[in-house]
Amino acid sequence: MLVRRFFSIVSLVIVLAIAFLAYRPGLSGTFIFDDYANILGNPRLSITNLDGASLQYAAVSGRSGPLARPISMVSFALNYYATGGNPFYFKLTNLVIHMLNGLGLYFLTRFLFEFYRRQIQLDLTESQVQWISLAVAAAWLLHPLGLTSVLYVVQRMTSLSAGFTIWALALFVWARGRMIEGRGGMIAVLVSLLLFFPLAVLSKENGALLPAFMLIFEMTIFRFTGNRNERIFLGVFYGVSVVLPALLLGGYTLLHPEWITGSYGGRDFSLAERLMTEARALWFYIKLILLPRISDMGLYHDDFPLSSGLLQPLSTLWAVLGLAALFLAAIALCQRAPLIALGVLFFLVGHVMESSVLALEIMHEHRNYLPMYGLLLPFIYYLLYPSKFQDTLRWRSLAAVGIVALFSVNTYARSTQWANPVDFGQSEAIHHPLSTRANFEAATIFSTVTFNDAKLQAQFQALARYYFQRALATSTNDTGGAFGLIFLDAQEGKPLDRRNFDELTRRLRYSVFVPTNGDRLLNLVRCQMNGGCNLSREDFDTLFTAALNNPTIGNSNKAMVFNAQNYYLNNIIHDTAGTIAAMHKAIEVEPSEIEYRFNLIRYLMALHRYPEAKQQLLQVRSMDKLSTYKADINIRLAQIAALGY
Repeated sequence: MLVRRFFSIVSLVIVLAIAFLAYRPGLSGTFIFDDYANILGNPRLSITNLDGASLQYAAVSGRSGPLARPISMVSFALNYYATGGNPFYFKLTNLVIHMLNGLGLYFLTRFLFEFYRRQIQLDLTESQVQWISLAVAAAWLLHPLGLTSVLYVVQRMTSLSAGFTIWALALFVWARGRMIEGRGGMIAVLVSLLLFFPLAVLSKENGALLPAFMLIFEMTIFRFTGNRNERIFLGVFYGVSVVLPALLLGGYTLLHPEWITGSYGGRDFSLAERLMTEARALWFYIKLILLPRISDMGLYHDDFPLSSGLLQPLSTLWAVLGLAALFLAAIALCQRAPLIALGVLFFLVGHVMESSVLALEIMHEHRNYLPMYGLLLPFIYYLLYPSKFQDTLRWRSLAAVGIVALFSVNTYARSTQWANPVDFGQSEAIHHPLSTRANFEAATIFSTVTFNDAKLQAQFQALARYYFQRALATSTNDTGGAFGLIFLDAQEGKPLDRRNFDELTRRLRYSVFVPTNGDRLLNLVRCQMNGGCNLSREDFDTLFTAALNNPTIGNSNKAMVFNAQNYYLNNIIHDTAGTIAAMHKAIEVEPSEIEYRFNLIRYLMALHRYPEAKQQLLQVRSMDKLSTYKADINIRLAQIAALGY
């Protein structure tokens, strides 16, 4: 027993070490994509002490999701406090979280199969349970599809939420096994939900799926087994945690469908198109999990074609029918093949939030971080199935080792690509030539790299221009390529290309308006401030007018445009009245965003217009329900009071 336990620990440590080595090259990579807006562009994360006010300030600074994901945001702030803005340590923290999650999955699988051995598959041995659990955890830890949740820093939100869910499920499975075997466990079941559910949800909203995952384990493995009191407990437990929330959400949606349909105003696809496309996306995910190829993977999947109808493309119909058949088969197999049923339902439920009706982007790999466990679990189990076909067990075991080794090699290869921004940008564009984002990212990287060698610099500038033009050509809506070419012309000292400017104006006016447009307009103003861009006042007026008159622009995006406009009016035109007017317009369309009010307060105080600043501060105080801005408000009010106002 001691020898087996020793080898179990050593084997687990070896797997974790391999995972660390596979990811080690990618730790030297840079921040990318949404990392800039959520981390580098968030000054509230740059904390210099660990007092409650600083941590609270960081916790509520998130702009992702309705709950602002405070636990994830605090973790970013703690990273900054300990190591500054060095991306290496942010990624290292993500890798540690990933390894802890893999450890949690090992225990979850071990508890599951120990119960399975005692109650369902009686000929399983403890040794077989140990090695199958290790193989499942290793396959998940080393699978290349998990890479974006580790090396893409902002996706710590995904891995943290998944981690709390994993450990909750491990405790739940252990406790349910004890209940069925008459050893108690109801308190542990409650703790698994009451402790870990809020932690998971406040890391990322996907954590709300925890009770549904528990119900899947119940339906397929535990089957509501227990004495009378325990069955009553389980009925109340699932009724309160799953059935009641589902009924409330369904009822609210029937009465207020606009909370879903209204969010599609900023998308270039409809609800129906998204649902049909997601059916094909789920099958693509299944392919990536079971037959992973680096060339199919990537940070950006905006090149995945939309389904405009069940027959457009024809694969849409087959995808929808296939998913329905997969779901019905899983329900039918709950008794005969519970592990297959568990795995399929776990995968499908894991995608309920991000791959269904919500107006999110069509596809991202990190959505599979936890759901892919559902497919890997039965796949590895039946590959190593020890109860039958004993004559092939050795070969099947070698195949399992080979598959896990192949996963680790692919993860290492992807990690190496992510280690260098130039390699990353070019590989993404090569693997996804029709992706607007991949081309734009490659162009941005090539345009920002500097060399002392003029010939090499010219080559990189040419590559940047090529990829910006590709970004412009691969989409009739996205503005990134047009903005990028304007910046590149300025960088090379060339005059403004009026054809490119006119195309940018057209897209700002008529294409579906996205939040990045506001950021890009602000960056264009900064370029003008630094003397890099050569646009006239009429040019800026044209761009702002086009954006503000776009019929698809929402209030939050409109506020961002007004913010860029007031930045322009203040720093380039030096129009005080116009600056204040634009600031008030930003507040008017987004009254709940306190940062816009603070911009106005800072500006009014700089102009010595203290009574107006005081009025705004008092307004902010009444809005600041969590006292997040209390210290800033009091300091500024004290300054104004000291001046006699």
